[in-house]
Amino acid sequence: MPLVWEPRISAVDRACNGVVAATGVLVAGKAVVSVDAAVDAAAVLVIFHGGDFATGDKDDVTVWPGWLEAGIAVVRVNTRLSGQAPSPAQHADALPAVVPLPRLRPGFGLENWTSRTNYTCYGIIPTGPATMSFYIQRNYAQPSQYLQRLELRIDGFASINAGYSGGEFITKPLTFAGKELELNFATSAAGSVWVELQQLDGTTIPGFTKDECDEIIGDQIDRVVSWKGNTDVSAWAGKPVRLRFVMKDADLFAIRFRE
Repeated sequence: MPLVWEPRISAVDRACNGVVAATGVLVAGKAVVSVDAAVDAAAVLVIFHGGDFATGDKDDVTVWPGWLEAGIAVVRVNTRLSGQAPSPAQHADALPAVVPLPRLRPGFGLENWTSRTNYTCYGIIPTGPATMSFYIQRNYAQPSQYLQRLELRIDGFASINAGYSGGEFITKPLTFAGKELELNFATSAAGSVWVELQQLDGTTIPGFTKDECDEIIGDQIDRVVSWKGNTDVSAWAGKPVRLRFVMKDADLFAIRFRE
């Protein structure tokens, strides 16, 4: 899988466990980096990194074949830091390397091609009763540099999803403390969630079956589950149980038991 670009870079030939994983050669003023045909690399990752060379020297590309353990060959292209050369020098270093690569398309505008652009800041911050936020660095090393706040629902990084045709899952055995089961979930107008409590062997617990569960519809982070109006599950606190979820066109983000 050859990659071709224009910057002045030196020849590279690195080996991993005696097998040539990637090579770099200069051909007619261009650099060609390719993965050996005998190596099963699913992708080539091109990293743009600033400051690993003397000011004005762009003659360094490093191939890390160790990444092949993860199915990836890595090529690093160095760019000048803002302290070494004013913007848009960083773009001038990076753009010739990526323009020929159709899969690398960060978007229109030079601001999307700068090193450290799109880095996330440290920490996730609660910003409301149902939301949390994190911050992204945009337009790094440019006069237009700023932080952008991105907002998620509480515990909204991942969910178990069921499509319109529906689906279900059963948890591993768990013990809990508390009196009520609370869901962080979202459904469509046609979607729903039902919950069933089971004993360790999979036997349904009378009073807490799927058919007795009151249908759960909506979009909430703290919906309490009820079975024919009853929300009290404390009789099973401290005992191993399983939870069976039957879902349709819905996402389940998190669960917890509360007093």
